[in-house]
Amino acid sequence: MPNGSHAFFRFYDPNFSIEVATMSDDEQRSLIMGPCHQWLSKQREATNTKPTQVGSDKSFPWWEVPDTVVRKLSEKDKSVLIANSVKWLRENHADLYFSLPEPAAKAKVARLVAKHQAEFGSLNSYIKNVLDKEVYR
Repeated sequence: MPNGSHAFFRFYDPNFSIEVATMSDDEQRSLIMGPCHQWLSKQREATNTKPTQVGSDKSFPWWEVPDTVVRKLSEKDKSVLIANSVKWLRENHADLYFSLPEPAAKAKVARLVAKHQAEFGSLNSYIKNVLDKEVYR
């Protein structure tokens, strides 16, 4: 990831991988698609204009998600980010999560994800700080 952390890339899932490939520029697409010329699904396709040779193994991490792709994905659909943020809150700050009815906690996290801006700091810190103020006033 652009921030140096690692993430699991679901390249086997065409709904996800083709989306990422089409958001990438030619160089980035060449790295992610390797020797493949095209990725196809019923709804979309991604074409690799610069396929690489088979056997050009790169050590971990073999691909880095470009900032532009992360921004485009997060602007398009926030459902995964919301689900991951809810899970993070439940696992790391159960006191905050369980102080509210579950639907309310999920709704608050969704609202905070939508309102978050880079100048607020990390999303997780922002969620925790806001909920701390609401729960422990």
